[in-house]
Amino acid sequence: MRSCRQRQRLDTHLRNLGSKEKDEKLSRLIEAISTEQARLHEALARLDAPPLPKPEIIASPMETQHVLEHLKTLLAMDDAEANILFSTSGTLLQQTFGAMAEQLGQQIETFDYSTALKTIERMSVSVADKENPTP
Repeated sequence: MRSCRQRQRLDTHLRNLGSKEKDEKLSRLIEAISTEQARLHEALARLDAPPLPKPEIIASPMETQHVLEHLKTLLAMDDAEANILFSTSGTLLQQTFGAMAEQLGQQIETFDYSTALKTIERMSVSVADKENPTP
């Protein structure tokens, strides 16, 4: 938008100025337009840039179980710290449990701690099964 206004100003000034005045104002307007075009190109380049990949977290069953136990303790006490713990450990849990972790996150976000506790019980059983597979 600014580039269009500056182009119009440049056109108007070129038609109305004397030669010495024309050179000075012309240089300033060209510089202003060049700066705006550079900003526009930078912004457009950021739009086309592919998103950065998310770092991969390798979840260990032991670490996952520890997070679940800590969440379970907080949720049992109706402690809002559970929200903070989930926000910092959510990626680990989502990598391990997928949709179930997303469901847990929604339950914690809405302070539905009793339902979240039931979800954690199901998740804990899943982790235990991974640690001790039956032959």
